[in-house]
Amino acid sequence: MISDQIIACLTQWQGGLPAIAVESWGGLIGGRTARISCENTIWMHAQLAEIDWFTIPVYGEQADASAWVIVQHADYDRPLQRNVLARLERLVTSGDTAGRNVAYLFDRLAVADGRPQRYGTQVRCAAGQWQIIGGAESERDLDGGRPPWALPTWARYVGQFGPCR
Repeated sequence: MISDQIIACLTQWQGGLPAIAVESWGGLIGGRTARISCENTIWMHAQLAEIDWFTIPVYGEQADASAWVIVQHADYDRPLQRNVLARLERLVTSGDTAGRNVAYLFDRLAVADGRPQRYGTQVRCAAGQWQIIGGAESERDLDGGRPPWALPTWARYVGQFGPCR
């Protein structure tokens, strides 16, 4: 059963690739990375059937961050990302998850959906400036209206990336 789930997941990763690329997929680094990501995602589904989340008070900051990384990079499983975002939004105000988890996952889904970002975490370098991919819901909120659990101001956030070239 797990093998079937991994194959189905890998098929989603391979969608749109030329036939020759699909044939050699397993031998490529992308294939190995995809397999690990799929295995992690399947594992995450099983865990979330048993627990609400890897909350900081129960499992610690490292477990919270590690579980978030699995979900954040499961771009082939948007329902999982949406499910986890709803859980994290509920848990963040009590300190049960890190605020950055909510900010990054919200913005990743916004970019995928073609919506403006709320926190400005997904950026690109264009014309020598850091730009928010897809724009922001409110430019004003990026520097002054963020919840206390969110990231620093947008200017400070992109400042850590260094010059945009």
